Formats: sequence, C-alpha cells, structure tokens
Amino acid sequence: LAIYDAKNSLNILNKKDLKPISKFDFKTDEITSLAFDGANLYAGFAGGEIANFSDDFSSFAGMLNLSNLSFESQITHLRVANGKIYAVAGKNAFISYDIASKKQARTNLDGAYRIATCQILNGTALITSWDRSVFSVNLSTMKAKNLGRLKSVALSAAKISSGVILGLASGEIA
Repeated sequence: LAIYDAKNSLNILNKKDLKPISKFDFKTDEITSLAFDGANLYAGFAGGEIANFSDDFSSFAGMLNLSNLSFESQITHLRVANGKIYAVAGKNAFISYDIASKKQARTNLDGAYRIATCQILNGTALITSWDRSVFSVNLSTMKAKNLGRLKSVALSAAKISSGVILGLASGEIA
C-alpha cells in the first residue's frame, strides 16, 4: 500500500498487516501520480520524471524524464499495462513508454483544456478533460480521436468488465 501525504512523504506499507516497509521524504520534487503494476511501483513527479521503485521498496530510480516536452511537464496521470507506461504530461500530452525496448511515443489531445481522467482498456486509452471532452487513443497507433462532450465534467473513472464508467460532477454515472 502506497500512501502519499501533504508533507511530501511517501509511506509504503505491507498490505497484510499495514506495517511500514519504507518511507521517502521528497523535498525537491512532488509526486503527482502513483501506479502499481503487480508488485512494481512507479511514481510520476511534478518535474516530469517517472521513476520505478526497487523490488524491496528501499530505493527508486528515474527511468524516463519528460521535462523537455513543454513548459509544463508535470505527470498528472500514470498507468502501467502490458509492459508499457502510459502518462499524461502537462495539459494535454499523452505518452506511451515501452519498458523493455525503451521506446517512447507521444500524441497531443488537441482542444483538451486539462486532463481529468485516464483509463487504459483493451488497447485504448479513454481520457476525459475538464472541458467535458472525451478522447480515445489507439495505443498501437497513438492516434487520438475526440469522441465529443459529456453533460458534466468527469471527476473519476473506473474499469469494469464491460468498459469504463465515469463519475460526473452532476452526480450521474456515464
């Protein structure tokens, strides 16, 4: 279990007994997103770096730095699936990074104000924006498609067996 608090401390706890495994204090760069892939933990930082933690959670090392993408490269959404890291950097850049081959691909979500949610499902990223726009990104081609707008802003997203559900600010579920 990874818990990040307002004091920029990351506590990693054993999920069985909730006893601390490790603690990291970040003074220079804030964690803005965390993702587990099985037992592997990844962190996205405000400065645009993505790091992975060692198997015993005693240390971490940077594996990808996206700070050269734009003026703002903060990692706001981080997902790991099928040996790839998917991240939203800055306002509207969607990044795919193959961990084994170290190949990186990028697409811009043109017209998106700022990304609200991001889910990976069956070779597609479903991404919503604070301006209510919904995008799909084909993960093989990295082609983005604007699917239209929701009635209200999506504040949360979750995978279910038949797809993705979105929790809207209006109280509705889409």
